[in-house]
Amino acid sequence: MLISQIGLVSHSRSVDLPALSRVANALNVQILRDLSPIWPVSVIVVPVADPARIDPGIWPIHIVDELDAGGAGFYLTAHHQPYAVVKAGPSWSLSASQEAIEMAVDPSGSRLVASSAIRIVNTDTADTAGTVEYLLEVCAQSPDSSGAYLIDGVLVSDFYTPRYFDPAGSSGARYSFSGRMTKPRQVLPSGALTWFDPATNRLRRLLGAGVPEIVDLAVAKPDGGSLTDGMALRAFVDRKSGQNMLAMLPPSDRALQRREAVATARAPIGAARANLFSQGLKCPSSTASAVTTGRRSTDIPVGPVGGVPPPGDRRKAVSYEKVRLVIFSNAVALTLPGILSVRPGLHFGPEGFTNERVVVVKATPNTVAGLRGKIPQNYGDVRVEVRAADPLERLRVRSSTTYLQVAAARHELRAPVFDDALYLDGAGTTVDDATVAAATLGAQVAKRQIDYAPPPNVSLEPLTDTLTMVLHVSPDAGWSELSRFLEANAGDLVVGMHDFTSAHVHRALEQATEGRRLTLTLDRPAPTPGSDQSGEEMRQALTRKLGRSFEGAWALTNADAKAPVWVYPNAYHVKAAVRDDDTFWLSTGDWNNGNQPRIDVSDLAAAGKVAAGSDRDWHVIVTNKALADTFRSFLAHDNAVARAEEARASATGATSTPTVLPVVPTDAFTMGHPPKQFFAAKTVTVKAQVQALWTPDNYQPVVKALIESARQSFYLQTQYIHPSGKSGDQDFDALIVALGQLLAGGVDVRIITSAYQTDDWMEKLVMRGIPSTVIRRQPGVHNNGMVVDHQSVLIGSQNWSADGVLRNRDAGLIVHDATVATYFERVFLHDWEHLAAPVVG
Repeated sequence: MLISQIGLVSHSRSVDLPALSRVANALNVQILRDLSPIWPVSVIVVPVADPARIDPGIWPIHIVDELDAGGAGFYLTAHHQPYAVVKAGPSWSLSASQEAIEMAVDPSGSRLVASSAIRIVNTDTADTAGTVEYLLEVCAQSPDSSGAYLIDGVLVSDFYTPRYFDPAGSSGARYSFSGRMTKPRQVLPSGALTWFDPATNRLRRLLGAGVPEIVDLAVAKPDGGSLTDGMALRAFVDRKSGQNMLAMLPPSDRALQRREAVATARAPIGAARANLFSQGLKCPSSTASAVTTGRRSTDIPVGPVGGVPPPGDRRKAVSYEKVRLVIFSNAVALTLPGILSVRPGLHFGPEGFTNERVVVVKATPNTVAGLRGKIPQNYGDVRVEVRAADPLERLRVRSSTTYLQVAAARHELRAPVFDDALYLDGAGTTVDDATVAAATLGAQVAKRQIDYAPPPNVSLEPLTDTLTMVLHVSPDAGWSELSRFLEANAGDLVVGMHDFTSAHVHRALEQATEGRRLTLTLDRPAPTPGSDQSGEEMRQALTRKLGRSFEGAWALTNADAKAPVWVYPNAYHVKAAVRDDDTFWLSTGDWNNGNQPRIDVSDLAAAGKVAAGSDRDWHVIVTNKALADTFRSFLAHDNAVARAEEARASATGATSTPTVLPVVPTDAFTMGHPPKQFFAAKTVTVKAQVQALWTPDNYQPVVKALIESARQSFYLQTQYIHPSGKSGDQDFDALIVALGQLLAGGVDVRIITSAYQTDDWMEKLVMRGIPSTVIRRQPGVHNNGMVVDHQSVLIGSQNWSADGVLRNRDAGLIVHDATVATYFERVFLHDWEHLAAPVVG
């Protein structure tokens, strides 16, 4: 489907570019989230900076201070291109929403829909004999503010659905988005309905204001000429009936009062966010300060923490050094039983993180209330905040060895390191965490590292070609589409997988490869609750079943004792499979029960329970020879290198010491809520530019350029963003800097993470210039996808850590196509609204 652009163009002194951008973002959410699932449209709204320069292909909505003789409403140019005029006013977004919706649904302004005729009975409508053709005015029943609703503080319009023209009403049918309409062709008290009666050649309109009446707008001419003198029907109706003045609602209007109440509540948060980012411009001087004081710059708060108090707070700005001095000057008073750590940090309250520097005390949950009564709330102008330590923080100080084993097995569970922190055992004794860590890591036997080399003669340049893709997500359709992909296998299959522990996927894979060759490169991560069997058991079973047709290899990671040497530091994190028919499956999800649950969406109650305990993942099945060849080459090369190293180790008699990996309790991070809707898979064939992404080959530069290309919106859903600051990780941290630059440019940035983005990691991210107000957390997020400007989408397995972006083995794909991007954007917006929660204290 071709995508159209509607442009908001201001000729008004009262509507500036930031206002245009804010309304455009809200209208895009309305069109993508609310309108397009109901009406088949593909439209984006853009702000136009210069009214004297409107790019080709944009249908403008002009916002003006004064109306000319034509008035407000819909128009067509001499070349039959649609545009609209809206009067500037306190509620102009409501009129703009109506015009954008109607333009998106019917850009011609003359679309007619046949249905039963109506008549007036008392003060209501009723069907009558005959069939007429109704003008498609999807917002005609919303000429007042009673059906208006808010999106991000912007008033937008109600609209009717295609069921509005049903021949008869039915229980449960939705006739308008708000649900105000209860039957087909209902005309609300302030609404209107227009139709052409072919029996009388009349254009008629029913007006619902006051006493309903039907009036004739036009009668066919005797010579059979144009009923409207060549004007589009909707333009003709607007000129005849006059445009409602929704842009000029009085201050007493309930919709305006509701908007102002929301704006008042949001104002402190918005100001805090702006203040946070403005302080991020001081990042270079903060780093320089770290060098001069001799502390590690990686552990010093940088970004927005410039010591400026929150808006409305008269507390004097507090420096990092002052907080540090308070801690060390009051060390005895801050080492009470129950306390596990004391450090400089940021205030965390109902508005999220702010840039006020405070003393952060972490304690066992059962002692928090008591400690808040014993520890002073302030030392002078330095606030003290007592917070509950999470399970891994408690493990870190009470059993450093176990903690390090867990953190080595699953890097997403590592707690961040804060400089100048005091660690305690909960009984008042300090713990030298760094010494324990060094001793534990020093006892490990280091294996040999070999250099990474990509497959020979394989290009990762962008490709423009025709592709057929099956777009789908988990838990909704992940397993159903993966099972179909495996069932359709008629040749050899090449697979790279991080976590393969699901019995039902195992059975399907065996059936798909029986009598055929299976090439599998498998990582061996720590087991998690819900695994049917280990990766070791899975590989042994495949060897028994397939014999010589199975070419299995352990991935060459330093974290796996089975690997004789290592290429990737801690994970072979790819999730991809390629068939011989030039079709490949690519995903953010593994072949385990959490990523590929068996789910029946026809039973919504049961499906909701499964979904609440499963992961959110994005997947795509692509048929394209060039791309399939690229992915096959990388996976086959990984397998060949790993098998060669296994054979070399076996020939020399080298053996590896089995490591018993701890079971990682990830179920505590995954239980969420049932979704509001399930998304069916969608098959599309498009001609688009695509870009294969492989780590460590090209992910960072390509994704950095993709981030920097955003002009309107940037949506990222990822397990976590764990800033590094370490030497050698600058390219990863540059991606976080690029996100901050989008915020500075007014781009609509929204980030959904999993619960692995703990409060401490969130605080680290705020220190790097990303305000917590643009982030929401959603349990069970395993996805690593992004959507840019409603036009481009990335599906990949790269977690946002330095290793995930720069050094591990991961695979992804960027598709520059609005249809594909819109599918995943709808899922993202659903999760943002219904499954993800704001970050607040």
